[in-house]
Amino acid sequence: MGYVSKNSAAEVLAEAVKTVADGKRYIEEQLMPEIDDVRHNDIEHYRQVLDLLSPREFDVFCRLAKGMNAHEVAADMHLGYKTIANYNTQIKNKLRVNTAADLANIAVVLGIIKP
Repeated sequence: MGYVSKNSAAEVLAEAVKTVADGKRYIEEQLMPEIDDVRHNDIEHYRQVLDLLSPREFDVFCRLAKGMNAHEVAADMHLGYKTIANYNTQIKNKLRVNTAADLANIAVVLGIIKP
């Protein structure tokens, strides 16, 4: 539910933990320029690719973007871990991204989840 860089100050991490503990999402300000870059450079591409995702892939994408890991998604959807891991790889390949943070950025930019 929250994203901070590994180089974050202790105060930033503490703020993120408190925010997430209150049930809110947290994205470190330092990461916001990356979101802006996505917003300006690739938003139309992401909309088109998300339209190509199957309903199941989109469900997996949303859960991953919200911060769930593959084991949690598998349990939540009553599917095998390997199935979710395969969906994860397919989704990231289609979107041309590498990390869960990238998925979260895309979801925030497109208004699928709130920061």
